[in-house]
Amino acid sequence: MDNANHKAQLEIRDPIHGAILLSPEEIQIVDSPYVQRLRGIKQTGFAELAFPGATHVRYSHSLGAFFLAGKIFNIIFKDFEWKDEEERKRFRFALRIAALLHDVGHGPLSHAAEAAMPPRSEVLGEGEGQATHEDYTEAIILRSSLTEKLKSVFGKDFPLAVASIIVVRLTIVSTPL
Repeated sequence: MDNANHKAQLEIRDPIHGAILLSPEEIQIVDSPYVQRLRGIKQTGFAELAFPGATHVRYSHSLGAFFLAGKIFNIIFKDFEWKDEEERKRFRFALRIAALLHDVGHGPLSHAAEAAMPPRSEVLGEGEGQATHEDYTEAIILRSSLTEKLKSVFGKDFPLAVASIIVVRLTIVSTPL
């Protein structure tokens, strides 16, 4: 088991994936207000008006993405020769946290609210056109209290590494993970 070396873990029982184990470091990010607010963000917008069973939220979606990212990492890198165990753990953390945070920029009713978002330049300080949830996600990861939490838990370059996994146009120009 990948989290076996951690002293304390949290197990979240997911109806699709079963037990999702979180390390103490990951718990700090899941417990952040930015992730917890996803409990109230609808995954399917207005769909539940026509389909009363379509009541999915971004929180459970993000936890599922987080879990699957870890499984995929374990499969893809099973035979990869890492410099050391610490390097492997940091890359796995980066992928899992990126999957967890990929939707933190969504507004109420998910994509249905994007038409009401301000210009991209107001969210990112640059760029043209209307902002998207991806722009808000980038801003939250790189310029919010979550940024400081990511830095304190995983290191100063971690927020940029996570954002670079989510937002393709970003590149890491500082030290690698």
